[in-house]
Amino acid sequence: MCDLAACYRLDEGELIQELVERTIHLGGEGTPTVSEHLAREVAGLLGCTPQAAGSRVADAINLKYRHPRLFEAVQLFQIDASRALRAANRCHELSAIVTDQVTTRWLRRQAGLGWTAAFNLLDKLIIEADAELAAKRERKAREDRGVWLWGLFEGVLNLTGKVDVLDGRFLDARLTELAELLKGQFPGLDLQQRRAKALGLLANPALALALMEQAAQCELPIPTGPVAPGEPPGGNCGSPPPEEQSIPVGADDRAVAPGASAEARDGEAGSGTDAGSQPEDHWCWPETGWPTAPEPPDQEPPEDEPLHPPPDDEGYFPTNDYLPRWLPPACPTCRRTDQPSGAGTSVPIDKLRPTLGIAVHLHTDSLGNLTGPARIDKADHITTRLLAELIGEGHGINVKVHPVIDLPNLDPSDRYTPSPVLRRAVNLIFDAEPFPYSNRPSAGLDLDHTIAYQQGRPCQTRVGNLAPLSRGAHRAKTAGFWRLEQPEPGQLFWTSPLGYRYAVTPFGTLRL
Repeated sequence: MCDLAACYRLDEGELIQELVERTIHLGGEGTPTVSEHLAREVAGLLGCTPQAAGSRVADAINLKYRHPRLFEAVQLFQIDASRALRAANRCHELSAIVTDQVTTRWLRRQAGLGWTAAFNLLDKLIIEADAELAAKRERKAREDRGVWLWGLFEGVLNLTGKVDVLDGRFLDARLTELAELLKGQFPGLDLQQRRAKALGLLANPALALALMEQAAQCELPIPTGPVAPGEPPGGNCGSPPPEEQSIPVGADDRAVAPGASAEARDGEAGSGTDAGSQPEDHWCWPETGWPTAPEPPDQEPPEDEPLHPPPDDEGYFPTNDYLPRWLPPACPTCRRTDQPSGAGTSVPIDKLRPTLGIAVHLHTDSLGNLTGPARIDKADHITTRLLAELIGEGHGINVKVHPVIDLPNLDPSDRYTPSPVLRRAVNLIFDAEPFPYSNRPSAGLDLDHTIAYQQGRPCQTRVGNLAPLSRGAHRAKTAGFWRLEQPEPGQLFWTSPLGYRYAVTPFGTLRL
């Protein structure tokens, strides 16, 4: 691989300056430069992505030019090549003077150690050799913080991330807390499974907040009839005595604190109402004067109603109809309101959920009998049965159906720039970049014409003459180093500068 990197150069011919081959540094300090197109050639030969191929080339170059004694030990079979390459990668940022000394010391001591212990030792030697570099790497690690989704496998995704220590501990505690609150909603799941559900719940923070608030405080009491002497209105739910409560009361005469007397609840404070009088069957929100009641209405109000509509005949303040299924009552003796404290916000909770793209490819004969796979954006395929189950558990997920795209009969365009419908169609055909062994998502990539666009010719921008390519692959194709054919939509044939041929389809790459 090092020999290939040293001699791999492409004939530039009469290329314009923008397409002339560039040389880049893949290895660390003291290593030679290589062709910018080398990683793509190696990717096809190794059957891996261009990014993985570039990393392997960098490790090989580093091992040979920065660790000569470690490289010699590999040739003498004194150390496994994979362990030596990993060590070269770990020392990538060390100076050329120090790096060989570190791995020489490590080589003598690693022989009797397992994989993890050997590289823990190497990390210790790197810190001893350059403490300033170690501090720099810690700072860089914080700059590399992020969260990634990857590796869909049988309907579930992996999630990994790098976060600050305290953020990670707080998140861990919050997931456990939410998992306990979800026990009633998902009684068949264990703690870890509910923690996974809790993480999904955090994608809709308003709903998570409402759930936590509902569990953290007792329901506001609602009087249901005459109040017995010594009993707080609304039942005994652990509320403090009336004189200890502090609830702001506005200027509206209807706004009455829960612990007030029966006379005050009747709306005529100081009027001398008889002790046997019946209080109103509603308690009013102090801020608005709107009463509350336990049962939700049959439907939400129309969209053209005021932002804060008055209560209906039963005194109910409208909210999301799915919310009661998530919010447990804080006290079994109290009547529920199912109304989170954020009910006065201007945006309904279900509108705060992020938008997610889902593509379900249907045959014209399958309507009414959906059995095929569904593709989730930036994930992969799952069964439509699992999709229905997940949407059913989502509580408040809004489904928007786009018009059907009939790929074989999609009209071509005379313009150079594809229309949004045509772009969607090409991305449906290629969910990943159709370059040999690439797994880069096609969304956001440039759509390149397989046969170069010529001004004035009709119907050039069409399915079958477009492919989503990254800038590097686009440069290699436009310069003529890599040759591309697309005999039919969704089937591409690539020829590398060394003459190797690859067939790329939505099902993968085949070396010919």
